[in-house]
Amino acid sequence: TLNKVLYIKPPKNIYSFNELVALWEKKIESPVPINFFLAINHAIFVKGDHTYFDITPFGVEASELYPDVEYTTVEEYLDKFV
Repeated sequence: TLNKVLYIKPPKNIYSFNELVALWEKKIESPVPINFFLAINHAIFVKGDHTYFDITPFGVEASELYPDVEYTTVEEYLDKFV
């Protein structure tokens, strides 16, 4: 890992915007409020918080280095939140 970039991008936590909204709506059993859409769109398209990128050849993903570490998935966080 010397001179490598460490990316934290666990495979189970990669959701598209539509997948995240569908998961949220399934959990709350109703459509997501419009103000939530506006806040998420601002974060994604204006601030650029939700960018997909490829891991470069000189990088390594954290779950490859630490396969025994169990992380909290997006779905588990939503279960606690809703």
